[in-house]
Amino acid sequence: MPRPGERLDEGTIVECDVPRERLTARSTLTWAVLLLGITGAGSVVCAMFAPKVILLIPTRGADASWDIVVGPVGGRWVVAVAILMVALGAGVRGAAVARRRLDRLLGELPDQPDRVLRATCAPAKAKVPFLATIIVALTWLEVSGILVLGLSQVLGTVALLLLPGALVAIEVTRRADAPDLAGSDVWRMATRGRLPSVDQPVRTLRPTSGPVPDGVAVQPRGPADPPHPATP
Repeated sequence: MPRPGERLDEGTIVECDVPRERLTARSTLTWAVLLLGITGAGSVVCAMFAPKVILLIPTRGADASWDIVVGPVGGRWVVAVAILMVALGAGVRGAAVARRRLDRLLGELPDQPDRVLRATCAPAKAKVPFLATIIVALTWLEVSGILVLGLSQVLGTVALLLLPGALVAIEVTRRADAPDLAGSDVWRMATRGRLPSVDQPVRTLRPTSGPVPDGVAVQPRGPADPPHPATP
C-alpha cells in the first residue's frame, strides 16, 4: 500500500470505500424456507416412526436418583409429536406478529445509497442441499433405530418455530415495492419491530483501475477525515 504523498500508478493498491454487500430478501428467504421445511418434516417423521428413545428410570434405594437408558418409544411418540405441534403453533402466532410489523415498516424503509444487493452465490446454495442431505440422513438413522430419537426433535422444534414466519415474510416482501430490501432487513423488522439502519460503506483495499493522471498521489488524512485514496 502506498504511503501519503507517493505517486500512484495503474494497479496500485489503495484504501477506498466500497458499498456494503447484502443478500436479497427473496434469495435468503427462499433457501431458508426450503431448509426449514425439510428439517421440520424430518422431525415429524422421526417422532412418529423412530423405535428408540432415551428414558429416565428412577432407581431403587434411599437416595433418589435416575438412570438414563435407551428403551422403546411405545406411546411416547404422541408426546414427541405434541411438542412439535406446540412449536408450530407458537411459530404461527409469531408469524402473525411478524406480518403486522412488516406491513407497518416496509413502507418506511430508508434509502440505502451505500448498499449492493446480490443473490445467494453458488457456494452458499451448495450448502443447502448438503445440510438437507444431513437432515435426511439423520431422519433415516433415527427411524431405522441406529440412533435414538432426540437430535431431530431439537432441530425440528427450532425449524417449526421459524418456518411460519419465513413463509409470511416471503409473501409480504414479494408484494412490497422495496428494491433495496435485504434478508437482514426482514429479520430485524420481523423479530425486533425496528427499521434497519442505513448501511455505511466498507473500507477496503482495491487496485486502481484505468490510467492514472500524472501527479496523482495518495492524500494524507487526519483521524477525523473521510478516506480519500488519492488526490491530484
